[in-house]
Amino acid sequence: MATPAPHALLLHIASCDALIAHLEHHLNTITKQLHEQQITLARGEEEHSSVPKKLTAMKKAIDELELELRTIDEDFKQKNRQLDVITATKQLQALEHEVAMLIRKKESINDLQVDQWLAYEAAMQTQAVQTPVADEHLCKLSSGINDLLHDIEKTNLGLAEAHEEHANLA
Repeated sequence: MATPAPHALLLHIASCDALIAHLEHHLNTITKQLHEQQITLARGEEEHSSVPKKLTAMKKAIDELELELRTIDEDFKQKNRQLDVITATKQLQALEHEVAMLIRKKESINDLQVDQWLAYEAAMQTQAVQTPVADEHLCKLSSGINDLLHDIEKTNLGLAEAHEEHANLA
């Protein structure tokens, strides 16, 4: 077998060098893309998983208001029973004032509870709509990450082959 001319060998080595440089640049680029997509996926998964926690917190706040309303109702019943037996005017006025305060407090808590229920229901509807969209987006990100990992693997193989060919030529 004839040995190639020196200039042809040098050209072949130069083309191997160019291929190695190209593959290394490509590897750096897709590695950066992979890192960015992994960060985006992690953020998306974290955000997606926090929605049920937010809904649970909203429901807990509503339940706490319900408990407070029951406590006020019990206080109100007790004060009304006391109104029936008190005969002193000053005590009666003080008790009537306490009853009026309880009524105002109950009304404001009722309003707050209605607002929280509306917000909770809106969040539930939003979640019902956004969950499939978020799942699809996360699935696409995961698929893109797998594609990049496959591309990195192929590029590493190509880079190893180019280095081997370069070493053989040298």
